[in-house]
Amino acid sequence: MRRMKKIGFFVLFFAGGVALFWWTIDHIGWQEIFQAAQNFSFVQAVVILLLTLAMVIVGIWRWRMILGYTGYSLPLRKLSGLFLGGFGITYFVPMVILGGELFRAYALKEQHQIPFQKGLASVSIERILEITTNFFFGIIGLLVLAFQTETIPPKGVLALMAVALIFGIVILFFYFQSFRRESILHIFFRKRDSDLDGLEQDVLGFFYWKNRWLRIGFALSLLRSGIAFARTIVLIFFLTNTIELLPALSILGFYYIALLLPISALLGSHDALQAFAFQAFGLQPSGGAAFALIIRGVEFLVAIVGLIIVSVTGTRLFIRRTLGRVEGIVRHLP
Repeated sequence: MRRMKKIGFFVLFFAGGVALFWWTIDHIGWQEIFQAAQNFSFVQAVVILLLTLAMVIVGIWRWRMILGYTGYSLPLRKLSGLFLGGFGITYFVPMVILGGELFRAYALKEQHQIPFQKGLASVSIERILEITTNFFFGIIGLLVLAFQTETIPPKGVLALMAVALIFGIVILFFYFQSFRRESILHIFFRKRDSDLDGLEQDVLGFFYWKNRWLRIGFALSLLRSGIAFARTIVLIFFLTNTIELLPALSILGFYYIALLLPISALLGSHDALQAFAFQAFGLQPSGGAAFALIIRGVEFLVAIVGLIIVSVTGTRLFIRRTLGRVEGIVRHLP
């Protein structure tokens, strides 16, 4: 029954993304989008890819720092594959709650003997920092849009913003509880579990406002967003031959709002939001759709690498488990 619900959620959100995508394309037209991207060269694509990889590296660095907080240290090289694997899962099936995070925590346990609770705490903290940053810049993007333009968002865009606002309320509640060091799990679970309590204490301890690790985590999150802002400015320049700082800040915010929505590969949601944002700032909406397609293409490549790593890691763990069972059977043979 639970598996059917997950499949149902995936189909529902994916179908919604496809509908949004085709609605956006139908209103703009493929020809206009191709014209907007016709001067986008291979060298420019490499530049966008390098900036995206820089964002990934900072994300891995942030996760390594959080692992250090939990008492474990691994080099960036060993964390890179696990981070990319988790990214691939989250990118393609974001509606599966903690899908990428559970993969990373399990792989840490099996490959590096880090307790599952500590691994899950580290990836949960990293995910909360990421969502917080997304929401923060999403709000900034909306404020820039409100004060710099007089455009009223269409109903579809308003609905996407409303969903993002709900996420924001959840985040504010989490921080309110964290700063007061009060339990959150007791709201959802009547029976207490020692492992869950330990996980919650690790997470709440990190987000205590006097914790220096929290300040480092936010600094790395801002650095990652700074690179994303640079990527936005550069891509707008490639598509329009203009430098647009305030519009770029709003466009980055809309990218982060799209990330808050559980739609596979940001399909449809990112396209609709960017087409609206570009038009609101006096740019061609076809440029916004082209912007979303290029970002999706680059991140798609990174996510595919992540899924390959997941497949290889899963195969290795399966073989290791199978060989371990065979050895156990052989030892007990007469």
